[in-house]
Amino acid sequence: CYRLSLLLFAICCLLQLSNVQTVCRVYKPLHN
Repeated sequence: CYRLSLLLFAICCLLQLSNVQTVCRVYKPLHN
């Protein structure tokens, strides 16, 4: 589960889409 979210975080940071960036912001504090 953690590995999947980490992959999603990497993808969202690579894409840097406005929609995905919001997900990125939610995921970052969640796993810090």
